[in-house]
Amino acid sequence: MKILLSCLLILMLVDDSSQSGYSNANARPYRRLVFKPIYTESKFDKFCMQHINEGMTDKDCDTVIKDRDIHYVQNNVKKCKETNTFIDSGKDEVENICKGKEMEDGKRTRSTKKFTIVRCTLKNIGASPPDCNYKGTLLNEMYLFVSCDNNNKPVHYDGETGVDFDDDNLEHGF
Repeated sequence: MKILLSCLLILMLVDDSSQSGYSNANARPYRRLVFKPIYTESKFDKFCMQHINEGMTDKDCDTVIKDRDIHYVQNNVKKCKETNTFIDSGKDEVENICKGKEMEDGKRTRSTKKFTIVRCTLKNIGASPPDCNYKGTLLNEMYLFVSCDNNNKPVHYDGETGVDFDDDNLEHGF
């Protein structure tokens, strides 16, 4: 998992000699390491970075995937993802998917509203960044499936369907 920033930031603070604990006024001040926690990317933040882009078109795949450094690592080598799907919507609307209908498997939630998505499919299979070339496909009126965390935030994109659901179809995951 890519971490935006390292988990700890080391600050070098130089104390003046009066606070250094030395009795000799001519003694050099020492350096004290101070560890401070900093921001760590949450699973929801990663989901947003990989799957939400309001206003995206099917022509934007190469640029967005490159700018956001979306890839996977295999044997310590960055590889282009074969498929990545973007939701053309705001963060709050996507977050509300987790208030939708939980599927029978108890692992996925289906959106109650339809979304427009852009599916980006790798044209040059096996490529490594920065040589990722994608074909974008715009899909309208799609119900989305996501996995939600304990805070009711989406953390994994599980797919989509254009099929309207009644309660019978929904319970069976169709």
